[in-house]
Amino acid sequence: MENIDRVYRALAIPHDAFVECLLIDGMQIHPFQADLPFPEAVRQQNRNDVLMNGHRFRADARSTFCNACNLSMVNSFGLAAYYDGGVDVIITGDSPQEQTAYVAWARYRSRLFSAPAAEKGQGFRGFLQTLDGVAERYSTAIHGARRVTPAHRIMHQLSRDPLFFNIYQDTAYEAGAHWALLHDFMRFRFRFDALMFSFSESDCGNPTLMAHIRGLRAETLLQRSYGKGVREYVRFAIGLMAQKYFPAPLIDKMAARYHDEAAIQRQRAARFAQEAFGLSEAQLVYMIYSLYRAQGSELRGWLTQQRIALEESAIRCRACCASTRIRR
Repeated sequence: MENIDRVYRALAIPHDAFVECLLIDGMQIHPFQADLPFPEAVRQQNRNDVLMNGHRFRADARSTFCNACNLSMVNSFGLAAYYDGGVDVIITGDSPQEQTAYVAWARYRSRLFSAPAAEKGQGFRGFLQTLDGVAERYSTAIHGARRVTPAHRIMHQLSRDPLFFNIYQDTAYEAGAHWALLHDFMRFRFRFDALMFSFSESDCGNPTLMAHIRGLRAETLLQRSYGKGVREYVRFAIGLMAQKYFPAPLIDKMAARYHDEAAIQRQRAARFAQEAFGLSEAQLVYMIYSLYRAQGSELRGWLTQQRIALEESAIRCRACCASTRIRR
């Protein structure tokens, strides 16, 4: 947020009469402010999405964090295109490959959930409409029909169909080749935040938790060390950084941060999970085992690994339920 603010100021955007800077949080649209507090309602929705997706998909990182996030991101496009009478043009810097991947993802999800697809030739509105059908079916499958809210849907009732314009061919260059422009003029700071990996995985903001969950999976389900699991993810992440042409010094700095067990700061990731989503380490482990999936079919395996006798636990559970009924 601070980088965006500095770039806006370097380009004199805040005082430009022809420009309106907006920030979209869930269904809320505000004038852009770098220090605007994160809405508690959006935080709670993110928490519910992570919990429900995590238990459904055994804490698979992409499914846990990216499925609902991708749909929310598309909804933000729809809200922005609808806001205050609509827009004429949407400009993107995504590469043709990334755009193709998004469209393929939308088509696959529409077939997977038997969602109605918009007719061909409907343009950007049709793309939003198709994904709204996906969002409705997907959210119903994850949360139940009665818990699907407007925030789980995608705005597609636009007053007009905007032109989708790509500037990738004019911006496809290595960041290191334009360091002075980015760092000196735009004041874009290539700092590694204490809570984040600071690389882009499909523009996802939770790579630190993805690595943390990979470490927890290794430690619990696979009976290996936490550090080995994290470093597996870091190797994958560094490969992504290289694909995205991150400057070599930044890649080296990231590799050094996670190069051995002593360098990995587990408690930092655990604090982030608690502060950002209200999730404890135990809750993340429960997601890895998916204890509530398929009517609790995974419960026996988890209890066995935790060296808890199933019969004793069942007795405790029945006693607890009985005492609850009595108290009620």
